Amino acid sequence: MPDDEFERFFQRIIPEFKPVARRFWDAAEETQRERLRAFLDSPSQEAPIRDQTRRKPRVRSRKSYGSVSVPVTLALAELSADSPNGVTVADLEAHFELHGGGPTGKQIRAALKQLTKSEKAVNVSRGKYLSPSASESRGAGKPGDDAPGSFNLAAE
Repeated sequence: MPDDEFERFFQRIIPEFKPVARRFWDAAEETQRERLRAFLDSPSQEAPIRDQTRRKPRVRSRKSYGSVSVPVTLALAELSADSPNGVTVADLEAHFELHGGGPTGKQIRAALKQLTKSEKAVNVSRGKYLSPSASESRGAGKPGDDAPGSFNLAAE
């Protein structure tokens, strides 16, 4: 709409808009005056309780604490047996899809972060995790250990 056309439209609706706006303004002022009168007339020092209906608490779709980390721990233990190099978030997502749904990728990442902090999962390399029992058996065969037959050139 060009500016001059908008200006004509605006000038045409002003007479209809002013009385409606004035009624809203007056109603708001009266409401505020009533609240101030109620406050001043109340015997205690506290403000009177408003006559508003209480909001209903929102229904939370989030799962409760632990409801994501427990299935992730179980899936991690199951997949760690088959993946000695580590399990990725994508592997866990595929596992849950195969078994009929479960946590989302974002929830899995958050659960893995918490499980790593509580030492119920081990971050083997960037983005790869193992259960503690699988990581212990994996750690025995690392190259460069002092195991018999390994070559440790740094010690020489």
